[in-house]
Amino acid sequence: MGLEKKFNNGSAAIIESGSRILLNQRDLITSIPYPGHWQLFGGHAECKEDPIETLLRELKEELGKQFKESEMKFLGEFKRVERDSGIITIYYHQGNYTTSDFILGEGHSMAFVNPSYLPNMRLCPDMKDVLSKIYEVKS
Repeated sequence: MGLEKKFNNGSAAIIESGSRILLNQRDLITSIPYPGHWQLFGGHAECKEDPIETLLRELKEELGKQFKESEMKFLGEFKRVERDSGIITIYYHQGNYTTSDFILGEGHSMAFVNPSYLPNMRLCPDMKDVLSKIYEVKS
């Protein structure tokens, strides 16, 4: 039992630099869910990946940077609000970055934002729920 992997629906990272967090603005394509909305970097699990495997693969694809498992702190699992079931696993990473340290591989843009600004942003529902719980931001 202890050797079994825990499977998930998706994983995302709060990447913090100073007091700001890195967000990804979704593509402005009307055929995708929540075009132009903001979210954390991360994504859906593939082929029986566990949460950290999902996260590390997604960050490499979306930011062009290979993070190490040891650099990620597990924050928790959150029930998805966009779907009837499933969880999203959230990790935390602190670093000293600017957006020029990354190569945007997915989405329209990225930005570091102060968590106090989150209520003013168009966030995807899952991200609004997760970030409001983590940062206690009231919308």
